[in-house]
Amino acid sequence: LYRQNLESLTSIPVIGEMSFMGKKVSKLIEPGKRSLLAEEFRKIRVALHYLGIDQSKRKILVTSSIPGEGKSYLAANLAISNALAGKKVVLIDADLHKPGLSELFGKQTQDPGLSDYLSDEASIEMVLQPLDGFKNLHLISCGYMHDAPSELLLNEKMGALIKQLDSQFDLIIVDSAPTQLITDAYVLTAFCDATLYVVRHAHTPKIVLKRLDNTIEINPLNNPGIVFNGVKNRGFFNSNYGYGYDYMYGKAYHNQPSGTKKT
Repeated sequence: LYRQNLESLTSIPVIGEMSFMGKKVSKLIEPGKRSLLAEEFRKIRVALHYLGIDQSKRKILVTSSIPGEGKSYLAANLAISNALAGKKVVLIDADLHKPGLSELFGKQTQDPGLSDYLSDEASIEMVLQPLDGFKNLHLISCGYMHDAPSELLLNEKMGALIKQLDSQFDLIIVDSAPTQLITDAYVLTAFCDATLYVVRHAHTPKIVLKRLDNTIEINPLNNPGIVFNGVKNRGFFNSNYGYGYDYMYGKAYHNQPSGTKKT
């Protein structure tokens, strides 16, 4: 599957790519180490200017269509990349249904988090935690798993939280639930300046991409840009520096409904 095939299915611009990484490769950028992963996220970091992210507009929503496309992976590494560049960054796990950021960073899910703040059970100071080993980077975890998580995000405290964080940090990255299953991203987009929408090779159903423009017209996502995940390189180069490489499939979408085509 070529990138131009993806671009033919939607008018949303593709602003970055993430290569398919084997299971043995670290899932997070490691401070002080040069890697293909770190370089890819430097490119995505620079591409954020295309979406207007700057010193005055610094709130990014990250979402996808369905689980398994790599949205939390993108959110975490984009946060690390910006923190390594000297920006003060806060990462919010706003996927209150199936949180993934705490696990990526080896944090305990029972730590006070966003849901606890929204339900008046914790203060901002209690849920805002620095991440060990990552200078300039803070995490607000999901927190306690509530019975009605989507209703929590409608709480006016969500806007107050974002406003306070906007005065303290250079960049705010919000990891939200997939749009095909949960409406949370359409609520959170109102607080953000841009949306990174993750599409994954051989995982995102093609029918979803064909309908993406219409879906976003009905339920707008603020200032969206696609990040293409699971890209495998072949051709003249062994990495994605330069020209001549092609795209191959990454991990298969094993739970795809019958009759649904893959990207």
